[in-house]
Amino acid sequence: MKILREGETTTKRRHFRRFAYADNPLQGRSYDCDERGVPYLYSQEAVESYAACIKGEVNGRVIIDRGVSSYELCVNTPAVGRCDECGADVALDRFISSCPCGADYNLLGQRLAPRREAEKDKAKRAHKKQRRVSKTSARKRA
Repeated sequence: MKILREGETTTKRRHFRRFAYADNPLQGRSYDCDERGVPYLYSQEAVESYAACIKGEVNGRVIIDRGVSSYELCVNTPAVGRCDECGADVALDRFISSCPCGADYNLLGQRLAPRREAEKDKAKRAHKKQRRVSKTSARKRA
């Protein structure tokens, strides 16, 4: 597999403006915003809700502006490789990433044995292990 794009992790900083009810500080409302606290309001309902928070009263309850809080969000973008078998692009985002043609690859883009072969190998190993256990048991009885 030829790696077309390396995987990467990027960090994004997000901000939100928090409002908490005076009678229960664990409840309230929050709005995505920029670092200065200017909210991103995408609907009329959000505009009305935010205006009520700014006034300090929502549905008859006192609400307090707690300011802007921030958090960091890590976003993983998986590596992408070209399948050796059919040439399709495969996102390497799982322990085993499968191409539509049936080829399997690991996270590094290394081709894995076909699943039917892997199942045969697993069965052989289990059989050999069982034979060893049987021989050991027979020796102990003798």
